[in-house]
Amino acid sequence: MMGREFEPWYRAEHPRLVVSLALACGRMDLAAEAVDEAFVRALERWDRVSAMASPTGWTYRVALNCLRRRERSCAGTAALAAGADT
Repeated sequence: MMGREFEPWYRAEHPRLVVSLALACGRMDLAAEAVDEAFVRALERWDRVSAMASPTGWTYRVALNCLRRRERSCAGTAALAAGADT
């Protein structure tokens, strides 16, 4: 895929990835945010990502990692808040 092919790929894959990630995490809003972040990263690295065997697979993995990072961050914040209450 060439650089100008990002937009059609994005339009085709974005909804699918959001639904897939929402099924994995149970929250459409968090899934959409993580997928958006992953597509930004894909665009920033489009020359490399487009040459991969599965740009969609790479983007899904990045989105999943973004989601996990947010979950860890939220869990850490909740733990700190709970510790402050004691």
